[in-house]
Amino acid sequence: TEAGVAPLAQLLRANQHLNRIDVRNNSLSSDGAVQLCSAIAGHRALTSLDVCNTGWGTRGAQALAQALHGNDKMFFL
Repeated sequence: TEAGVAPLAQLLRANQHLNRIDVRNNSLSSDGAVQLCSAIAGHRALTSLDVCNTGWGTRGAQALAQALHGNDKMFFL
């Protein structure tokens, strides 16, 4: 949910060893998506990210595209 995004983003910034995140079927606004994507940007261990049915919208998709720009580790999205 929206309330869980901030702690998840903080965890991602602190733990650069996580390689899989699954937030599918969680209702997140585009603001939540932007917050999460800012933590994903530069995360070098992340290889799998499931964002199906999150309701991110165009702004969230744009934030995700920016966060993953130059990421050569991601193999499942």
